[in-house]
Amino acid sequence: MRNMGGNTSAHISKEELDNIKKSMFLSGREILECHRRWIELLRLRNRDISRWRDLRIPQIDFIADLAEMTANPFADRICDILSSSEDNDGSMSFEDMVNLFSFLNEKAPKDLKAELAFAIYDFDGDNSIGKDDIAEL
Repeated sequence: MRNMGGNTSAHISKEELDNIKKSMFLSGREILECHRRWIELLRLRNRDISRWRDLRIPQIDFIADLAEMTANPFADRICDILSSSEDNDGSMSFEDMVNLFSFLNEKAPKDLKAELAFAIYDFDGDNSIGKDDIAEL
């Protein structure tokens, strides 16, 4: 199978797809759509799509380029929470993006969605929403 640019390394393997399906609340089709959009984001930023597994998109670009995030007033917080960046810079990887769409999916359990909603408001990460967290709003 070849992509439009003829670079086969930009594709997700069946094994990768199966592994993601095991741990996320997304169908194979939804994961493939997420992958297609990830490649699109990389192309917008003139990134080498053959390295799609290893690349990260800076938080500001991810939010600006992804329609679901652009209008979300909590987009920065969502990226901060879901980003797996070791630099704690909110940059997003493909896995982070899949995680985001899994949380947003209607099949995701309500308690999981509630955990994300709580984390958005728990700015200081102390597992409670106090005066300081409210002040951040």
